[in-house]
Amino acid sequence: MIPEQPQYYETVDTCVFKWQIDSWSQLRQSERVHSPEFDACGARWRILLFPTGNRQNDKVSVFLDSVDASGKKGDKKWHICVQFALAIANPDDEKNFYHSSVNHRFNAAETDWGFNHFVPIKDLVAPATGNERPYVENDRTVIIAALRVVKDATGVLWHNWVEYVAVWFCIRRLY
Repeated sequence: MIPEQPQYYETVDTCVFKWQIDSWSQLRQSERVHSPEFDACGARWRILLFPTGNRQNDKVSVFLDSVDASGKKGDKKWHICVQFALAIANPDDEKNFYHSSVNHRFNAAETDWGFNHFVPIKDLVAPATGNERPYVENDRTVIIAALRVVKDATGVLWHNWVEYVAVWFCIRRLY
């Protein structure tokens, strides 16, 4: 699920976490739900799920949430670089799945990252094109997080530079 890694990235750790959901219809009554916490590379993680969408209501939203980053508020040096994929699958036939993947630098300012428009809600209980079974069947599904923690040899891997751009614009206005 995770894209091939370029040779110049050094893998620190990999992890796959499966969150079995046995009552999807009950989750749909919640705005947001967290999975149990899990460890990867000495860091704590969880899946953040919006079963009825996040700021929209036609697609499931799913994110990887760094529990450790949430505890680092104010620590501008702490970060962890992760290539990850999130998937939803039929728990009895995991060949029937949908996934998306991304690279992200988790830090105190960006504690979760993922997909606001992950999969259409209407597509959960009917088999998707090419699939024999739906992602949610008999009110059950599984959400999978596959992580690859990457060594940040440069200290700026996948840095968003937002705070630096803001400072640059402020300085430029002074002159």
